[in-house]
Amino acid sequence: MNRSIFLLASLSCCLTSCAADYGEPDTDDSVEVDELSQGLALDEVVSFKNLNSQRCIGVDGASTEHGALVKQFTCDGALNQSWRAEGGLELVNVKSDKCMGVDGGSRNHGANIGQYNCDGAVNQNWIWSPVDGSPDIVRLVNENSFSVRCIGVDGGSGDNGAQLKQFRCDSSANQIWVVIPR
Repeated sequence: MNRSIFLLASLSCCLTSCAADYGEPDTDDSVEVDELSQGLALDEVVSFKNLNSQRCIGVDGASTEHGALVKQFTCDGALNQSWRAEGGLELVNVKSDKCMGVDGGSRNHGANIGQYNCDGAVNQNWIWSPVDGSPDIVRLVNENSFSVRCIGVDGGSGDNGAQLKQFRCDSSANQIWVVIPR
């Protein structure tokens, strides 16, 4: 795959505590992330296909409205399934020009993913965590959630239109995304 990978941010860490459902550290959960990195060149346009469902991240109804939900749909290359990097870690929908973010800036397990007016808030920042060292197979980790919440498909569903939410990062295929250049 011929595409420019530009490392915008990189850090090495081992997290020994996670954010619990109310944003407090929880010593019962532990996530180890050897490397978190942002692997998208500025203004590069991509889609994200879920490893489990083989469906792509898109804005429900191809809406351009603030607060529209982000779900998974049959991959069709439409603009509502196309995302570009802006401002470092933001993922901006090509159709709506709005940022993917966690509803209400929540740190809670199970909070909805939607699109919002880009405002630089950390709940709109996504860190790519490469799976097996591949920049094209990633988990999308929300910076606001102490780097322990990943985008996943609600209930691991394979259904068209299933809601995307943030969950404690784990190794399940419903949290793994294949990066498709557009």
